[in-house]
Amino acid sequence: MLGLATGGVLGVGLPSPHPRLDLEVGLALGVQHVAVTAQLAQRPGTAELGFWAPLGAAQAIAAFALSPTLAAIASARVEGAPVRDVLRDVTYCERRGCYPAMRESWAVGGVNAGVALGLRFLFE
Repeated sequence: MLGLATGGVLGVGLPSPHPRLDLEVGLALGVQHVAVTAQLAQRPGTAELGFWAPLGAAQAIAAFALSPTLAAIASARVEGAPVRDVLRDVTYCERRGCYPAMRESWAVGGVNAGVALGLRFLFE
């Protein structure tokens, strides 16, 4: 499977309750192209498919300055798109030839969430 994504990001710093704490939220919106090599169970041959799907994300970041050159970072991110069904005429081929095209329904999309903790070194 191969993926290609493009889009834009908007981030905004938030007012902080402490001078050593930086808070930020961001939104991203783009599109993603996914190329798939499909194979049926119990049957030889493969098919090449491609799907375009919207891709959105939201992220919150907190950075706490431990020293003038080091900060501890915590972030949470949710990204993805609602799952939708896409109909495709799929032609599976093998060395000896191709099978007749079959109409298939593919579920495209999904949501991913994660948390990251780390350190940021600041160089001036």
